[in-house]
Amino acid sequence: MAKPKAKKQKLPFVPIPKVHRVQEIPAHERDPSPPPRYEEPACCTSTLVLFFFMILITFSSFLIYNFWPVRVQCTKAETVLHKSCIEKIERIKAILDTTIPDFSATPIGRDVAKKCQEMDDCLYAIECRSLKLNDSLPDRCAIYQFFETDFKKCRERMEKMIDLPVCVTKFLSTTGPIECDVLQEHVECYKDHVSLICDDESSLFHFWLRRHIDDYAQIIQCQLEY
Repeated sequence: MAKPKAKKQKLPFVPIPKVHRVQEIPAHERDPSPPPRYEEPACCTSTLVLFFFMILITFSSFLIYNFWPVRVQCTKAETVLHKSCIEKIERIKAILDTTIPDFSATPIGRDVAKKCQEMDDCLYAIECRSLKLNDSLPDRCAIYQFFETDFKKCRERMEKMIDLPVCVTKFLSTTGPIECDVLQEHVECYKDHVSLICDDESSLFHFWLRRHIDDYAQIIQCQLEY
C-alpha cells in the first residue's frame, strides 16, 4: 500500500523592498560656494584668551609694584627702626669679618648667632617700602646659626654616646677653631659619621653639615681634597 504524499507548506510572501537610486544633483542646481573651512573648537580659543589675560595681569602687577609711586607715608616708628637696622647690619658685619666660626658651643658663637637673628628680624619688620633695606643676612650668619641650633642638638646627643669613632671623639674634644691640617685629615669622617649619628629621614642635617664644613674651610683658607 502506497504512502500518502506529504503536503507542501506554503511560506508567507515577503515583498522585496525597492532600491531607490540616489540621483545626482543637476549641475545648474549645485552650490558654487566652496565648502566651509575648519574652525578651531571654542575651548581652545577661550584657553588662549585666558592665558593672555593672566600674562597681562602678571605684567601689570610687576609694573605697579616696582614703578608705581609709594603713597603710604612711613611712620615715625618705622623710621627709627630703619636707623636701628642699619646700625645692627654694620655691627654684625664688623664682627663676622674678625671672627672665625666655632664648632663647639662658645659664648661668642651664641652672641653672634643671636645678633644675626636680631638683624634678620629687623629686616623683615619694616613694611614701609621707601625704607626697605637691600642688605640681606650675611652668609656667615648661617654657619653660626647652624652651629648654635641643629649642630648643638647633635653635639649633645653624641656626648651621651659611647664607642664613638676616633675622629668624632677628637671632634668633640676640640675647643675653638679647628686647624686646617686637622680638618683635612678628618673631613670625610666628620661628614659621614656625624651625619649618620644625627641625621633624620629628611637628610637636611647631612646636607647643611657638608655645606657649612666647606664654607668653614673657605673662611680659614683651607684647601680640602676629596
